[in-house]
Amino acid sequence: MRIYVMIAMAVLVASLTGGSVGASEPMVVSCKSPFGEGATPETIAAQFGAGNVETIPGELDEREDRGPDMTVLFGDYRKTGTGRPEYGEVTITWPIGPSSSGYQPGNPKIVAVEPTQGYTPMPLEKQAFAWQTLRGLTIGLTIEEVEALNGGPFELSAGSNSSATVVAWNGGKLEPADGPCVTEIHFLFNNSPPRGPIVTGYECPFCGMHHSDDPAVRNAKGFLSEFRIIYPPAP
Repeated sequence: MRIYVMIAMAVLVASLTGGSVGASEPMVVSCKSPFGEGATPETIAAQFGAGNVETIPGELDEREDRGPDMTVLFGDYRKTGTGRPEYGEVTITWPIGPSSSGYQPGNPKIVAVEPTQGYTPMPLEKQAFAWQTLRGLTIGLTIEEVEALNGGPFELSAGSNSSATVVAWNGGKLEPADGPCVTEIHFLFNNSPPRGPIVTGYECPFCGMHHSDDPAVRNAKGFLSEFRIIYPPAP
């Protein structure tokens, strides 16, 4: 029995430190760990393996204000010719610290899960984890599948002909908040909506508010392409 326990522990350690893992292993991104309170670039590297994590220092802008550091978690552990993993799955934007001239009180930490290539979601077999929100939303779900989880239609705001963001769950099952955090849900569309008249010099007939069960939304064949967890500022 002791041997089996040791083998199981070795497999778990390998999966969290750079060994290949399958998309069947869920990883909930919520207000809590691994990205919640107390998380640092060092704790992320320790959990997922330093070779699968890269922290990019913030750049200076024209006013010499330093931008936020960003940590990218690469989910596909196969390396490319450059030695870097092929796909990034999670990007963590860290709050700017008080020591930076660009510091602003109340700056949040943002964790964005977007394992996509352009308009195509990353193949599941290449994702290290089945990333999901606290309410069980995962990358690649269709509009109809999200409606089913919510128990009814929801509201979308489209800023272009190819993407939209959830703005209201209309009292559905997905409405309860994840503690003090804000969860943003973004969709991409495989089919462009019908072309319409040019308004104020910019053609965007799909811009504006929509119900998820609108025929135009259905025909656009949307899928969940990204979700973001916006953490409250540290006290």
